[in-house]
Amino acid sequence: MGDNITLTRQQAEQKMNTLRRLFTSVRLVHEGEKDEASAAVQEAFRTGKQVSRLEFVGDGVFQIMAEYVCVDGSPCVIETAGRNPTGPVVGTDRESRNSAAAGQTAQEREREDKPDILIVEDNEMNRLLLSRILESAYTVHTAENGRQALEEIERLGTRLSIVLLDIIMPVMNGFDVLRAMNAGNITDDIPVIMISSDDDAETVRKAFSLGVSDFIGKPYNAGAVKQRVNNTIKLFAKQRGTDGTFPEIP
Repeated sequence: MGDNITLTRQQAEQKMNTLRRLFTSVRLVHEGEKDEASAAVQEAFRTGKQVSRLEFVGDGVFQIMAEYVCVDGSPCVIETAGRNPTGPVVGTDRESRNSAAAGQTAQEREREDKPDILIVEDNEMNRLLLSRILESAYTVHTAENGRQALEEIERLGTRLSIVLLDIIMPVMNGFDVLRAMNAGNITDDIPVIMISSDDDAETVRKAFSLGVSDFIGKPYNAGAVKQRVNNTIKLFAKQRGTDGTFPEIP
């Protein structure tokens, strides 16, 4: 896992508050309060200077564990809840593998009952954040660049209830994706919300001129994202004369 980062308790608390902006569930765990017996390590990875690891905790849910050592010598673990961003579960014991299989089966059943949403965002942390915000009501699909987005749109078609589309991405940017969607009249059938940290007047004007239904700036506010996705889908359905019976995001 590499070297731990030495922090004072106050610094650890501040770090935890920063992480709260990225994840929906964060808590500080001190030595002796963390049960390692039920967790199977999936992989180790780094996020900037933060030493982290991904652990399976059952029912398809993972935790990203960011570990620090406080100056007083006691370990501080900053724990954030997340879902597996890398693919299949790799458990280290039979129990964890069985739990993973059961969790995946439950997820597959749940997927059948949820509308589909596509998140197009090149930043992995932002993709995870948006997925966590929306996954309670939608089956979330993701793409990390514009080309992947068009492939997913072609694959899913009008199963998609909405697309959240970043602007600045490698391979193919968001504006080019919109142009391709317009060329195929796809925006007539699927609403698009543009997501970007570049929210100056000209960028917003260009996005709306290319047919987006709404624009969400970064950093993301969970409540605002939920409300605007709900509102966009309802308005789009009303304009098309459909019933718009999509679930509210709790």
